[in-house]
This record gives sequence, structure tokens and C-alpha cells, in this order.
Amino acid sequence: MARRSDHSREELQRLILDAAISIIREGGKESLTARRVSAKTGYVPGTIYNVFGSMDALIMHINAKTMDLLYHELSKPEATKKDDVVENLLKLASAYRKFVADNKNFWLLLFDTSLPDDRIALDWYQGKVDKLFELIENILSPVMTKGGPQKLRMVSRILWSSFHGLCYLEEKGQFRTVGKSTNLADMTELLVESFMAGLQNNKTFSKA
Repeated sequence: MARRSDHSREELQRLILDAAISIIREGGKESLTARRVSAKTGYVPGTIYNVFGSMDALIMHINAKTMDLLYHELSKPEATKKDDVVENLLKLASAYRKFVADNKNFWLLLFDTSLPDDRIALDWYQGKVDKLFELIENILSPVMTKGGPQKLRMVSRILWSSFHGLCYLEEKGQFRTVGKSTNLADMTELLVESFMAGLQNNKTFSKA
């Protein structure tokens, strides 16, 4: 095995992250163990804890990379069309579905991870979450002329949570519990159109 002096702390962090990402890509969250990371890096398992503090912290850094990649995909110019809110949301949803299909193991890890109680230490992580939600907020803001930033954030999260639930059912193979005729694309379109119709008719959020 290599000695700890062979790499700087920053190099070790990248080495461990790359090894963990490779393991998850091949076998999912269940395959990620300190022993397997150790085997890939050539360092003893204790090195992981010296660098990251815990396996949970390592997973948080993997999730951060996943969110960075997701933001990159969702913020591409072709994902939006300035003059049509519904079409913008549907394009964003389509890009999100493609990301899920292409990165299933990392997407599942992202939402199967419980956040630690230390909220202060998570400011950097929450910032990445908020940055993703801002993509939806920017699309909705032209029609949400009332209610202020707090209501805009709330509405964006409600819409995303509804869509995320549909994606999660599909990826877990649970659509059969909803009905044989269900289709994620059709359900997403109906969700977005119904949601926007209700939002635009609600005087709390938009002008009549």
C-alpha cells in the first residue's frame, strides 16, 4: 500500500472521491464501503476518515458533485424558452428525466442520504441545493407577480417535489402501483399544465 506521505491532502481527497464515484457508478450506494475505497486507492481505510471525517461526509461530497453536474445539464440554453413558462418547465423536466436515466445510481444516492444535524457545516451544501431551485424560480417568476420571494421559493419546491415523486416512482419500478396506463412524460405534462393553470388563476400569486 502507498504511504500517506505520497499525496497531499487535496490529492488524497480527489483520489478518494474518484474511487468512491467509480464504485457507486458500477454498483450503487450499497457497494460503497471504506474497504472497497481502500482497495482502489491503495490507502488504509483510516485515511478516508482522516480526510473526510466519516463515510457520510464522503457521500455528501459525492452528492455535491452530482448536483454540480445536474445544474450544468439543467442550465444549458436549450433547456428554456423565454416566452413560454409551461414549455420551459416541460423542457426542464425532460432534461431532469434524462439526467436521472443517465446517472441513476448517483441520483438515488442524492435522495437516499440523510443530512447530518450540523446545519452550519452544511451551508456549502445547501447553497448547491438552492442554486438548483433557482432554475425553477427564474422560470416561474414572470407569472408569480404577487406573494414575494418566500412564496416563489415555496411554490417552486412544491412543483419540484411533485415531479420528483413521479420520477422516484418510475426509477423504483413502482408505477404499476399507480396503474398500468401511467406514463411519466404524459403525467409530467398534465402536472405542469394543471399546476400552472391553478397558479395563474390564484389571485394570491398572480394578477387576475
